[in-house]
Amino acid sequence: MMRFLAALWNQAKADECALAGRFATQLRARCGLEPEIETPGLLLFCFGLGSDSNCFYRLPDKAGCVIGVLFDRIRNGDDIPQRLVGIPPSAGRKIQETAGGHLIHSYWGRYVAFIRDASAFRTWVLQDPSAALPLFHTDERGVHLYFSDLDDVHALGFFSFSVNVDYLRAYVLHSICPCEATGLAQIDELQGGQCHEYDGSRVTSKHYWSPRSLTLDPIEDPAEACGLLRTAVFACAQAWASCFDNVVHHLSGGLDSSITLSALVAAASAPTVTCVNYYSEGGRADERRYARAAADAAGVPLLVRELRTPTDLTAMMCVPAAPRPAPSISSLHAKEIITTARSFGAKAITSGNAGDAVFGEIRDERVAADYLSVNGFDRNLLRVIADTARLTETTIWRIARATFATRSTGDERRRSSASLQYQKLLSANVRTAADQLSGRYTHPWSRAIDDVPPVKRRHIGMLAQPMTSRTPLRLDDAPEWCYPLASQPIIELSLALPTYLLTIGGQTRALARRAFMNDVPPSILARRDKGHPGEYLTALIQSQLALLREYLLDGEMVKLDLLDACAIEQALSGQPTRTEPTEILWHLGTEIWLRNIAAMNGPIPSARAKH
Repeated sequence: MMRFLAALWNQAKADECALAGRFATQLRARCGLEPEIETPGLLLFCFGLGSDSNCFYRLPDKAGCVIGVLFDRIRNGDDIPQRLVGIPPSAGRKIQETAGGHLIHSYWGRYVAFIRDASAFRTWVLQDPSAALPLFHTDERGVHLYFSDLDDVHALGFFSFSVNVDYLRAYVLHSICPCEATGLAQIDELQGGQCHEYDGSRVTSKHYWSPRSLTLDPIEDPAEACGLLRTAVFACAQAWASCFDNVVHHLSGGLDSSITLSALVAAASAPTVTCVNYYSEGGRADERRYARAAADAAGVPLLVRELRTPTDLTAMMCVPAAPRPAPSISSLHAKEIITTARSFGAKAITSGNAGDAVFGEIRDERVAADYLSVNGFDRNLLRVIADTARLTETTIWRIARATFATRSTGDERRRSSASLQYQKLLSANVRTAADQLSGRYTHPWSRAIDDVPPVKRRHIGMLAQPMTSRTPLRLDDAPEWCYPLASQPIIELSLALPTYLLTIGGQTRALARRAFMNDVPPSILARRDKGHPGEYLTALIQSQLALLREYLLDGEMVKLDLLDACAIEQALSGQPTRTEPTEILWHLGTEIWLRNIAAMNGPIPSARAKH
């Protein structure tokens, strides 16, 4: 797994130069590595370079670098975007002249860029629109650090961090709270398309990539949209496939992973693909028959593995500290799929991650309102109202009322707060602050979009969620984690597809079902349900009640007044409860994160929430 750490400072200030020099000395001694860039004002160390998907692109004239992988833009529907082996000098100069903007508009991929103009005393740090590589920022005595792994910063010994309790209140309310703020007060994170400009004294932030602008001219023709969607998905998946000669594909049996598989194997130089399906007996967690149908259609082998309840939660406890909490349930079986991938010599693990967002797993009574806001009252509106009624399994009259209703920003905020996923274990103070917190920590993509139709605003929020998250275990020797559907060209196309087209005919991901009808088995195209390991998670909770009570009842989240001890007591009593297993395990992951931060930085102050 690739990691990086970069330092920016004012080369005219002796104290900053001395501190940056101490950083370099420590990193050399600890890791035995030489920096990729070491010039006055910029120091960059990279770990794990060398694979086809972890490249180092040096810009000409000491103008900086791009780390990750770059592809050409899709120019022709019949062509696979080519992976860049180097940046031509002319393109490098354009990247510098545009302070990185040329990268976003002429290429795509998974990258972070450090760009310099020494004559103007400017340095720019750019996150690609897919935000596939973590890019965090902190500063110490005038030296700005950009990094992907908190352990690398902590090991320097110069930094201490405090928990951002206000952010945590929003995080436990909204399940995932992507924005610049993190769970540590001294650290922020660059989001997709965001750029930091450093002028030697301060850092300012810019946004080069606007989802809103991509929604302004929606594609209305279903046939055209189907063709564009299939072309983009196949092109991006095959571009990623060109980086690896052997992959293991996590094949759930759902629509997204099946579409991704069909695209991966379609290239003339497709990698060797081995599929793995995880199941548990009973309910919606057993999707083996669908996975077999998809693997047979693609002509690739399928391994079936049963999800067995672990005897302990050691894997979750071993998740390293990071700048913000992250879902750690996946860590329970991450080692197993990594071991499987290694046994097959796979260089990457792929999946259908991001499919719900880019294809539109949306059930919302306001879809017809989106149509009305774009097209006005025309002869097709009644059809879209009927589609929306079918989509949400409600009456046409209810949808008609929702279509013509007017809602204020306050109504939208209350609607958002009322639909929060995990509420049953939250403290009264956190629930009371829901409306206030809902607008405080928002993703930059979701700001200033009041002129975007209501469900499209929700769709932008879905696309803003982390779609390329890797296992939080962060094993250095693990294969790459690769999610083709989270590619920038697919995201951009998805933004241009109106919600009433994504759900055409009254079915979620309906446009994708049409676009890939000749690539995916009919039984998968016809599915209206989604797999969910409910029984497995319930059994897991019941087997770990003692540990869960130990961690949650007397944990940091109760001390910080984030969770309600009485609600936890009832949920973990062993008696029937309305609290979902996913909610309990979600909060367990946050509790483990808090304890890891305490182990790194010392005790966390116990304080009541302030509102």
